[in-house]
Amino acid sequence: MNRYEKSIKILKNKIKKEKSFTKEQWDIYAKAHALYSINTIYAHENVLNWEQLQKKLRKKDKKLEIKIEKVRYQLHQAIEETGLHSEKTAKLSKEIHSLINLYYATKDENYSKSQKDYPRDSEIWQTYQISYTQLRNRTIDFHKFPSTQQWNAIAKQKNYLNYQAIEYVAGLTWNEIRQKILKEIANYRN
Repeated sequence: MNRYEKSIKILKNKIKKEKSFTKEQWDIYAKAHALYSINTIYAHENVLNWEQLQKKLRKKDKKLEIKIEKVRYQLHQAIEETGLHSEKTAKLSKEIHSLINLYYATKDENYSKSQKDYPRDSEIWQTYQISYTQLRNRTIDFHKFPSTQQWNAIAKQKNYLNYQAIEYVAGLTWNEIRQKILKEIANYRN
């Protein structure tokens, strides 16, 4: 096996075993084991960045959707049992965030996000509505949409959903949420 094939085989295994494996970790490992660097692999695989490479190397995990649903269920249970800011909830939130990022990295490029269809009387939907309303109100009060770091600090203090959870429930990116809220405010004022 040549050095390139060996590098790719080992990198695929590393990505599969360690979901949070980074390009920096690969370069350290590659240097220690006389394998190709990440930039050389980018060139060979004709990709521009780490996410594209992961997507290309990782076979679609057919069980990923099941894993996400399982962790989502556990997260909802933890929220109801221990509250939004418990250690268990935080751990599950990080896990689902990682799984969702992995899902989008491996999903077809034509995939479009969409708002999640939660029952309107569920706790997660009600918490989303409260969080969204407070996000809009804060934008009105301070004449500026908060950054993700600012919002997460507020969310933690006031028991609102953090920005990742709002993105997930809304099916929008933070920037798309910002645009939506600014448009709502402008329409309300007119």
